[in-house]
Amino acid sequence: MESNMSLPQPSSLLTGELPSPGVTPPMLYVYEDTVWEYKLLVRTRDQEELPSEEEMNTLGAQGWELAGIANQQKVVHFYFKRPRK
Repeated sequence: MESNMSLPQPSSLLTGELPSPGVTPPMLYVYEDTVWEYKLLVRTRDQEELPSEEEMNTLGAQGWELAGIANQQKVVHFYFKRPRK
C-alpha cells in the first residue's frame, strides 16, 4: 500500500524549515550515560541547625539536587548529586 505523504528532505530539517502540514518528521533519540558527582552535607542536631531554605537554594543554584536524607539519632546526612561537567 503506497502513501501519498512524503517525508521532509534532510536539508529542510537542518535549516529549521517546518515540514508540510500532516507530515511528521522522524524522531531521533540520543541516549548518553550521565556521570554524577556527589556532595554530602552532615549536620549534628545538638550542635548545628539543619540547612536553611537559603542554604538549600544556594546549593540548587550551583546545580546540586537533593537525592536523599539519612536521619540518625543525632546526625542527619543530606546527599546531593549533579551531573559532572
